[in-house]
Amino acid sequence: MPRNYKREYEKFHSSRKAKDGRNASNKARRKLGLEKGDPREVDHIVPKSKGGGNGEKNLRAVSRDTNRQKGSDMPGKKKKGKRRKLPMTTEDRVWIGKKMKKLMKEGKSKGQALAIALSMLREKKQG
Repeated sequence: MPRNYKREYEKFHSSRKAKDGRNASNKARRKLGLEKGDPREVDHIVPKSKGGGNGEKNLRAVSRDTNRQKGSDMPGKKKKGKRRKLPMTTEDRVWIGKKMKKLMKEGKSKGQALAIALSMLREKKQG
């Protein structure tokens, strides 16, 4: 079935929410002096999702790539790197379960027990 652009427009693009979003974007562009055809985008230094506002002090003009790369990261905070996954067999999982049970009986929280058990498994596999 072919895509029905008219229905799609009526359903989403002409909705009050979509219009308000475009209006807010255009207002921010005007605050920064970005004109039609300018490829730069408005970036919120402190993301709106993290409590940042639409004031001029929180806006900057950046390239599309820069804005996508930053996403909703906060300035000055390091990005968390990807964790190295430890290849685990079923035996490893059973071993971790037993260690966690023992550690939790000793008063460790579930999170602490897991972290300790995983570090013990790493040492076991490396050594």
